[in-house]
Amino acid sequence: SDKYAIHSYSLSGDYIKKIENSDLNSDFIYNSIVIDEKNYWLRHDFSMADTIPSSYFSQYKNNVKVNHAVPLDSAKSYAVYRLKKELGYETVPYIYNNFFYFSTPFEHKLYQINATTGQSSPLFQMVYPAKFGIDNSLLTIKNKMDSVVNKNWFKDISILSIENIEYNTNKIIFKAKRGVSGSYGSDGKLINRNFLYRFKDSFLASFERMSPDISTYFLPFYNAHTIAFKGFYRQNEYLHTFLSSLELFAAHQENKNKNPQYPPVLQEYFNTQNRKSNPVIVRMKLK
Repeated sequence: SDKYAIHSYSLSGDYIKKIENSDLNSDFIYNSIVIDEKNYWLRHDFSMADTIPSSYFSQYKNNVKVNHAVPLDSAKSYAVYRLKKELGYETVPYIYNNFFYFSTPFEHKLYQINATTGQSSPLFQMVYPAKFGIDNSLLTIKNKMDSVVNKNWFKDISILSIENIEYNTNKIIFKAKRGVSGSYGSDGKLINRNFLYRFKDSFLASFERMSPDISTYFLPFYNAHTIAFKGFYRQNEYLHTFLSSLELFAAHQENKNKNPQYPPVLQEYFNTQNRKSNPVIVRMKLK
């Protein structure tokens, strides 16, 4: 297979290093959670698997499998293997403070995984209104599951899995993998995918329903298609995404009458760049 190299950059655009590993391949590129050059987790890609694994993740050191995390229920493994092929592209978890988070597809059981030891700690199960779910009997009745594969066994608004998970005792932020891959459903309406849920008062907010205001200098802080596909990326205390210069300059022109007071770095950007300039990384810190 083709070989790859990984070049890492900081979010300010500075080159950090090249990861040298003669065994890099497409599976590593799309399914790895890298700790360092010799230590990484690999999420099993069910759409490519020849055999059904017993867990969702394996840990490798010096290219040798040394650990695994998040057991796959053997009674439901065949159904997950068959149905998970319908999910398409999935983002991989990211490590923060030595942990990463994963939710099992279709059942939505949330786990906290220690990136060093592989200890998988179940936290809770996400439960949604029935209209967003699927028929759970598909996971246990083989003949029923076989009859729906390659058919429309879910709706546009169905929540099949969640990813891009940020969790603490106060809140959870996540992206829902829904029944349609595009930003909009068959009815032409924007589908909400990126959510914040606050535990203490059961407050739920969709990022797709948030509008620019004075706190964003009346500039957009996400692109609906980008966050539908990739969600937000967590780095340290911030969530990140990116916007095209075309979008930012269009909003800049449209909102001139609101007299936004840009910080120096944004003002310099609008003074020295144009609609054809490179995309801009957006950084957000939640209060």
